[in-house]
Amino acid sequence: MNIQLRILIIIFLQASISCAHAQALDSVTLHTIGDQLVKIEMKDREGITKPGDNCLRDKDGHFLSCLSAESSQKWVTDFNKDGWPDAVFLFTDEGLGGGGNAYGFDYRVVLLDDKRSIIDQYILFGGGKFSYGHLEIDRVKDGKLYATYNENPMSRSYGEGEDNLKHVAVSFSFRDNKIVEDRYVYCPLASMKKQIFKKDNNLKIDSTLEIDDRFNEACTEIVHMSDGSKFVATLSGCEELDLYFSKTIKYKAALETDPSAIKETLLYNLQFLKDNTLFKTVMNNAISRVNQLETSRIREDKQEGMALHLSLPDGWETHLFISGNKEQGSFITFRFEKPKNKAGMMDFWESMESKRKLGK
Repeated sequence: MNIQLRILIIIFLQASISCAHAQALDSVTLHTIGDQLVKIEMKDREGITKPGDNCLRDKDGHFLSCLSAESSQKWVTDFNKDGWPDAVFLFTDEGLGGGGNAYGFDYRVVLLDDKRSIIDQYILFGGGKFSYGHLEIDRVKDGKLYATYNENPMSRSYGEGEDNLKHVAVSFSFRDNKIVEDRYVYCPLASMKKQIFKKDNNLKIDSTLEIDDRFNEACTEIVHMSDGSKFVATLSGCEELDLYFSKTIKYKAALETDPSAIKETLLYNLQFLKDNTLFKTVMNNAISRVNQLETSRIREDKQEGMALHLSLPDGWETHLFISGNKEQGSFITFRFEKPKNKAGMMDFWESMESKRKLGK
């Protein structure tokens, strides 16, 4: 046997071994990994557990949620191309009272090393009782996850029925050290810097980057304020930008009835966002519009609390809310939106279908 033939045989054997590694996860191993995922999740949640139990209870013994993580050998592939098998798990959260009363689920893309230990996990929104849709895996193959997002009949208004339910095909790959929906890479906002608050203003910021319910990247930042409150912010979108801020403060009765106090509070918090975020121009425009407003324009919202809906320059729309109660405090919520068209933000299924056409 000549040297070249020996080399070819060695290469073939190495490739065969690598392929075998990429598929070698039996049902027992998958079950063990699923148990580990549940334990990891339970550590991050409030509640009391019992030995050998996957449920969380309050101090009185009432169920808060029961968790489970299941997989299949059909859901095994090498996502990060390191030669070792990874797997997808269906992660179910059966909420308060059990029986699907607050049911929700997601899929966890779990990366593993050569010892079958968890390196990392990435969460894909699966659905809930009233979510727009439910994600269903079609197949997992060659480092990709293929799925269909089917409209949830429970999300429709009363009387709409269940005819002509919508659906859209989606697929996910491991790119740039994270799981990404394949069509998202064609989104105009995909290359946008995923940052909200300035990092050089001595703010204490916790940041996460996850996939939202439209399978776009969503940046969440939490600023810990000196008074103990928190400013929570999210930035997401594909063709349209959605920038959201929320803050809870000590309850102030004046914020329920006094337009002048409401206006002052809005301006104070908008000024903070102008000084401390990367969206100075947007905040400045919002401040200008609120300053110009007659206090009589500040009125009760259809839901509850007080609200302002304003059009800003450069196609931005903003929705400012203040509500609250004595038990939970006063809530301040700012939403800034930049629609693709003048008609306003696309609804969920319009945005999903529009993204599906990108890159074609």
